[in-house]
Amino acid sequence: MKKIFLFALALSSLVACQKDDAATPDLKTPFSEGLLILNEGAFGSGTGTIQFYNLTNKSISNDLFFSMNNRPLGNIAQSIIRVGSEYWISVNNAEKVEVTDASLKSVATIGGLNLPDQFCFPGGNQVYVSEWKSFASAGHVVVINRNNKSVVKRIPVGELPSKMLYTENQLLVVNSGDSTISIINTSADTLVRTIAVGDRPNGLVRDAAGKVWVLCGGKLSFTGQETQGSLVRLNNGFTGVDFQYSFPQVTDHPENLVLSPTGDGLMFSLNGAIYSMAVSASAPVNTNVRANVYKMQVDKGRNRLYVTDAGNFSSPGKVFLYSLPGLSLVDSVNAGVIPREVLGE
Repeated sequence: MKKIFLFALALSSLVACQKDDAATPDLKTPFSEGLLILNEGAFGSGTGTIQFYNLTNKSISNDLFFSMNNRPLGNIAQSIIRVGSEYWISVNNAEKVEVTDASLKSVATIGGLNLPDQFCFPGGNQVYVSEWKSFASAGHVVVINRNNKSVVKRIPVGELPSKMLYTENQLLVVNSGDSTISIINTSADTLVRTIAVGDRPNGLVRDAAGKVWVLCGGKLSFTGQETQGSLVRLNNGFTGVDFQYSFPQVTDHPENLVLSPTGDGLMFSLNGAIYSMAVSASAPVNTNVRANVYKMQVDKGRNRLYVTDAGNFSSPGKVFLYSLPGLSLVDSVNAGVIPREVLGE
């Protein structure tokens, strides 16, 4: 039962956190001229893998973590973030975080984490990791010391915490299991408040005007209480919602909220298509770009949208590269099993 639920959650949950200012220095790595692709690996029995796609010569290097460390990454690779000259990788079922140097050589393995999911690195000495803990109780945000790789604190939040966003000394966390957002004061690493949003929130971004948007997928049919998704905007004090758009059909379950490079537009996936919405608009529009979307990320520096296609979730998938703002397909890459995240270097 746990594996079935975990698979369903992986399909619906959402790269590290969005933050106001770039916290990671512009350091060159062996992968600066291309893309790192994080693949989950086959559910339950497979291992996550990391590929490098060279944008100049279109070559791809496979399973780099194994090549550098002579051991598999583990099951399921969930998220990757750059922290200075290091890479941090959460491995969900293996209940650990792997930390590597700039060449993906392991420098630390942080164990004892309960189903870790997403990262947020606001800068400084702390890295935040959302931790599901279990499927029947509230989760945590784990505070990890960047230097000695030790767990400093666990902050209780809601059920199934996932995406995080840092802004103005506050960390916002989506709790997809109980339809709430947790607000954490990062100066003291304490929970300030919890606010209600729509059913099953799965992503959040902060636009150029400072407004925070939350995409809510709605309850899925297998719950027996299916509800349509919604897009909400939080008020300035993060005490509630000041705008809500409800999708028209109960079967509408949007995912993968991302922010345009200019910060004035939103994009997400819904029913096999990519939708967009200006932050000044009252409703989203279908871009008519059809895609079998598993995950989406925006590369602001390259003006690219990366779309991963997991295919049948057991065979190698693909990554598609679209130009922004026009959403023209410019490239595609053969990925590993269940490509999840694309990190533009």
